[in-house]
Parts: sequence; structure tokens; C-alpha cells
Amino acid sequence: HVRVYPGKNSFSKAIATRMTPDADAKMTQGTAFHPRTEALTRNFTEYRGYWLPTCYRNNGAIEEYYACREKAIVTDLSPLRKFEVLGPDAEALMQWTLTRNIRKLAVGQVVYSAMCYPHGGMMDDGTLLRLGKDNFRWIGGDDYGGIWLREEAKRLGYKVWIKSSTDQLHNIAVQGPKCRNILKEIIWTPPTQPSLEEVGWFRFTIGRIGDHNGIPIMVSRTGYTGELGYEVWCHPQDALSVWDAIWEAGQPHGLMPLGLDALDMVRIEAGLVFAGYEFCDQT
Repeated sequence: HVRVYPGKNSFSKAIATRMTPDADAKMTQGTAFHPRTEALTRNFTEYRGYWLPTCYRNNGAIEEYYACREKAIVTDLSPLRKFEVLGPDAEALMQWTLTRNIRKLAVGQVVYSAMCYPHGGMMDDGTLLRLGKDNFRWIGGDDYGGIWLREEAKRLGYKVWIKSSTDQLHNIAVQGPKCRNILKEIIWTPPTQPSLEEVGWFRFTIGRIGDHNGIPIMVSRTGYTGELGYEVWCHPQDALSVWDAIWEAGQPHGLMPLGLDALDMVRIEAGLVFAGYEFCDQT
């Protein structure tokens, strides 16, 4: 028998992955931005349970690289793992589990840090945002980071709550010399928050797309390219509208999508490490 399907039918593919040895297997899924990226390329690879573009149609890694260095790019980084750390002992827990002095971290500030095992080997690296006095957000690459935080909190008897927010917070990075000019056209911030132009390196602000009635977002001046850059964080249900607003504002500035191949080039050139390549649990 030969079964024939209409051309409009879509057949997805997936890889079953266990994020930790005892976790249930999960099938690869698209990020909230996937409907926009898949319209621009069919070149995807599995990364941490999600499909991410390796390069885009009619561009290629070299052209995307130069767009990041000379104009601006947008790239989907939603597979990053996010964990909310809250409670009276939140600061003490992060001080114990990270290699940076978290006591110096001000509200509204971001810090890059390693997360290490007791023997000193690196488990993960990532950024920590201080949202409030007893409210932090850890953003790393591995689900085990959240498990480790819970294990250490229990062992030390800390009063702290660790909650995964990966499924509630997706993000794209807008990087390159022209990225600020693009984002300042579409991002509104309240008087109590820094404007986009005022956000310093490794700081963040809260705002909305368009005006005070727009889509709520968080914008951090962070990235993985070595260029001037920002990351825009939103709820998955708002992801397509956020992408569309940035994409439309970016066209006069030469905004281009960037895949993992070009991202690897710019992060190596900037001296930024990647798990499994520049570090592991033995280094």
C-alpha cells in the first residue's frame, strides 16, 4: 500500500532526550519563536530538547557573522534553562553555589558566574539576575543546575524555593552595532525603570513593546557575541509578536537572523566558553 498525503500536511520529527538520568524522556520541540525561524530556514539541529537553526536560507554562517559584527542580528536562545530562586536564604544559597561574590550584586544587576562541584570542576556557567532583595534568576545551560540548587538548599537547611521558569520565559538576543537603534524604537520603559539607552553593561530593565499598553518584556544588556547586545525575554504566548516587532524595526538597519554556526564563530572570537568544549566537570 502507498499512502499519499496532501501537501498541506506537516510531519514533525523529534529526538527523545532525558535531561537528567532519572528524568522522563521528552521529545524535541520548537521554541515559541519557531514559527518565525522555520519560515526562514529548514536547517535545524537539536539543542537541549529544542530545535534551533544552524544557518538561514540565502545567508550562511559567514554572512550572518558579518551582520553581527557590522549591523545587527537576532538569534533564538530560548533553550537556556531559567530558575527562580526566592526566599530569605536565596542570597546565601547563590553565594554558596556560585564562584562570584553575590553579596555585591545590586537589584537590577546581572553577573556571569561558574557553578562548580565541590571538587572544583565546572558543572555549568550562566548569568544571575538580582530581581529583588531575596529574589534571583539563574540562567544556565543545564537542567542539573536547578537540581543542584535544590540539593544544596536542602543539605544546608536554607529557607529558599527554586522553581524552573524555562517554559514560562523564552528569549531572543539582538546583537550588533545597530541593535540599540533598533530596540529603542519599539521598547517603552516606565519612569521608575532605566530606559534602553540608560541600561548599563550587565544590567536589565523592565518594559513593554510599543507603549504602556504593550507586551510586557524584560531586556538585559547581555549576550554571547562580544558585540553591543541585548536579550529580550517574554512569555511564550507573546513570542511571535515580540519577534515581529523587532524584525520590522530592524529591516531598515539590515537586521539578519543568526544561526548556531555563526554564533559559534562570534563567541569563540570573543573568548566566550561553551560547555563540553572549553570546560567540563573535570576542569
